[in-house]
Amino acid sequence: MLMARKCCKNYCIPRKLTKEEIVQCRKAFQDLTEEDKRSLIVNFCKLSQFHRNGRRHYSFRVNGKDVCRTAWLRANSVSATTWVKIVDENFAIFFLT
Repeated sequence: MLMARKCCKNYCIPRKLTKEEIVQCRKAFQDLTEEDKRSLIVNFCKLSQFHRNGRRHYSFRVNGKDVCRTAWLRANSVSATTWVKIVDENFAIFFLT
């Protein structure tokens, strides 16, 4: 089901990621504590952000492959709501470090 769902116009999930890669990614993320999950997302944001035209953007990668945000969230089993909440809560960290 996950492999058939469209993530973006480039179809990152079915074209770039295998089912095994997604299962492995999800397992690794789900094995973390809630605090470690939050830290992983915060660190990911700090390390993968860049700015263009005065806006912040992120480079999303799964197993070394560039993917869209939706594919990254689905591969890690993170909801968009959780992503936005964590990014918003840590806004100052991203711009002051």
